[in-house]
Amino acid sequence: MLLTATCTISDVEDIRQNLNISLNNFTIIRGSSLAQQEIEIQIEAKSSRQNLYSRIKDILGGLIAGRCIIYCSGPNSCQELFNNLQKDLPTLSFGLYHGELNGEQRKIAIKNWKIGIIKIMIATNSFGMGINAPDVYLIIHATIPLSMSI
Repeated sequence: MLLTATCTISDVEDIRQNLNISLNNFTIIRGSSLAQQEIEIQIEAKSSRQNLYSRIKDILGGLIAGRCIIYCSGPNSCQELFNNLQKDLPTLSFGLYHGELNGEQRKIAIKNWKIGIIKIMIATNSFGMGINAPDVYLIIHATIPLSMSI
């Protein structure tokens, strides 16, 4: 059995062919029954980095319940956003997660996220696999993801 929530149909077909699974032994279950009606997607243009940071601050200022993950394209943009938001929104609890942190720093960030100390995680897409938190109400992509299937 193979399960995924994110593969495209062409990815599924590539996997099926590479594993030599015949069509009569292969079923794709996909449809509107899995749709999440409560999910809302908004796309906003960013004219500058400062306007982006200002908009993120406005959004976070209105976050009443739940937690948030903000995805950035790389460690430098994560660190810059983290420093900016932490300075300007000192009452909120931020975490940082990216590939340039050492193993112990990443472990602490994950632990603090899981026990609820961190309410807003600023991370690269390396954060998220295995993160099963039912109270994540907001995800912000500060930059466009390199791939929709990542």
